[in-house]
Amino acid sequence: MKKIVLGLVVLSSLVSCSNDDSSNNSLVGVWKKSKEELVSGKDKTIIETFITDDCEKKGTIEIFNNGQYKSTRYSTSNQDCLLDGIFEGTCSYNANTKKLTMDGELKDVLSLTSNEFVYVIETTNDQNGDGIDDYYVSYLIK
Repeated sequence: MKKIVLGLVVLSSLVSCSNDDSSNNSLVGVWKKSKEELVSGKDKTIIETFITDDCEKKGTIEIFNNGQYKSTRYSTSNQDCLLDGIFEGTCSYNANTKKLTMDGELKDVLSLTSNEFVYVIETTNDQNGDGIDDYYVSYLIK
């Protein structure tokens, strides 16, 4: 559960973007998380897959064409689906380098199409005990 909450926190802080390349405005719109994968930093194998539950699916990240975003998160507590927070902010996406910048933090974008957005969430945790920090890959859909 901690892994999923971590992903949601990072997700809400990352996906607000203006495009440095004005020919690509694929980020603009309403996104929902579909799944998240924990990936081995050593050999790139998937350690675990987290499918978004019905409560989390209520959450959205709306990205506006002026570089602003609004993120709404939900989480389950004692079997109740509760609003976990509403966040707003700004960021920048460079389509040429496939880098997302938020509050000075640079994130790798693995894929961005008109209906899917996949990016990396770096961690400082070695979840599988192989001595190398692992990372998450988050999948969002429109």
